[in-house]
Amino acid sequence: SLFNEESKLHQNFAGRVEGVRFIYWDMAMIGASERPVLGFGLDNFSIIRDKYFNPALLSPEYPTETWVDKPHNVVFEMVFSAGIIGLAFYLSLFGFILVLLIRKVSRAGDEDKITASLFLGLFISYTFQLFFAFDTVSSIQAFFVVLAVVSIFCLEGVKEVGNREFNKSGKIIAI
Repeated sequence: SLFNEESKLHQNFAGRVEGVRFIYWDMAMIGASERPVLGFGLDNFSIIRDKYFNPALLSPEYPTETWVDKPHNVVFEMVFSAGIIGLAFYLSLFGFILVLLIRKVSRAGDEDKITASLFLGLFISYTFQLFFAFDTVSSIQAFFVVLAVVSIFCLEGVKEVGNREFNKSGKIIAI
């Protein structure tokens, strides 16, 4: 596992320049444990970074990243910034897309199945890269454009406002 310090994957990853991220992830989790419900607020990682600065970051092993403003992992960033409540809402967007796309793949014809599978691949790759990066204004804009396109694509057959399936999805979109 990536988080098990004894595993080869962890040692290989930590041995590279990217290994500095483990230190920042630890700082984010310490900060999240201080304010677990609502977090510290957006763009306040510097509070914890300054409070729990690890001197190992100044060693020659990590020559390139001694100062960062985000923990380079969107899950750790959200739990640190918005707490468990904010993380739950953020992850619910991903859950919403995942459920819509899986339903579309399982129920659609061949042409729509291919499109839904491509959207699913795009969604999975975007989600994976967020474990080693962070959201920026442009990536968030792209995410919400894809969220809107996927919602329209997956709900295109629903025409009546009184349809039960539409109401469930509409409530999630409204949140």
